[in-house]
Amino acid sequence: MFSLHSTEQTEDLCVLLKHFREIFKDVSSTLTVAVHCPVSKPELVQEFFPTSRVVLSSSYVRKVFKRKFKSPVANKIFAGLTSTLCPNKFKSDLQNMKKLDSKVYDYVIQHWIPIKEMWVPAFLQNVVTLGTKVNGVVKCVHPHIREALKENDSLKDCLMALHKEVRKYCNLLENETSFRLLKHKRFNVDEELHEFLNQLTDYASDKTYNDIVRESDITIEQVEDDCVLCSDDGNSYRVDRNNGVCSCSLNSVELLPCRHLVKVHFSIGLHTGTPCRYPRWLRSHNLQPLSTAPTRDKRIDVNSAMAMVIRKLKMLQDQCSPTVVFETVNRINAIIEKSTTENLCISPTLSDSF
Repeated sequence: MFSLHSTEQTEDLCVLLKHFREIFKDVSSTLTVAVHCPVSKPELVQEFFPTSRVVLSSSYVRKVFKRKFKSPVANKIFAGLTSTLCPNKFKSDLQNMKKLDSKVYDYVIQHWIPIKEMWVPAFLQNVVTLGTKVNGVVKCVHPHIREALKENDSLKDCLMALHKEVRKYCNLLENETSFRLLKHKRFNVDEELHEFLNQLTDYASDKTYNDIVRESDITIEQVEDDCVLCSDDGNSYRVDRNNGVCSCSLNSVELLPCRHLVKVHFSIGLHTGTPCRYPRWLRSHNLQPLSTAPTRDKRIDVNSAMAMVIRKLKMLQDQCSPTVVFETVNRINAIIEKSTTENLCISPTLSDSF
């Protein structure tokens, strides 16, 4: 998931998106772009990434509403709409707004409700949270990458942070004999479940673990070839064995492995073979391009990657403002200089190429 900030309005967003697509052309179809800029921009993002999901920053949506309506009560109700995780609460707040002011209600119905899947947490499906900072949006990536993106809002800054993290991983993997040597968080569970949790990203494993150890009494009521019905604290949940899907909110809304899926998987079995059907929650999926690279080719791969970035920046030089280009070049040069001190064989600095 990546975030676009309103600062991109002063730059050529088309150019940045074009180069983003070319450099990260192998991104999966689960890519989500959080947009903190005018509503017209998501259409541009969708044009470059037709398979991606585009969502709007809740703070931006509230800011647009506040510019149009000054009523504190109306703004408070609308803020509730942008933060609720419950569809029924959303409908209730919408009715309260209708009673308060029909003009405000009509505006929301006409302009915002048709695209509620882009800004209402209750309808965002696989977007866990949505904030103004990238760190408030990105929850499913490796923690090192999330930390690198912590203070970056703009697409350009995200590209630089990601590029820097790739270099770090190249150095790390040269010193590690195996991806499995990386330290994983340990859980106080049996070995089989522990092995499954370690296959997930830190965020997913924490959420799943906290759900599993929650005090509850799960009883399997009915077992069929296609599904299993589970009773949990007086509620009934249906687990689809063919697709690895549960009707509980953790799985159906946040798309994370839940305690019901884990229970059925280890006691009866799922036809999918795993309680986690979304690759985005798998640790190996987030690091796959780096972890599977042959050791003897790592140095060559780094040079190839750098050469590709140089080519992209040369193209960027012809289409973007000099300020943007030189700022980007200087930051990449700093990364290269730091790497060369660690005895990596790197191509000449970018300033020599321009």
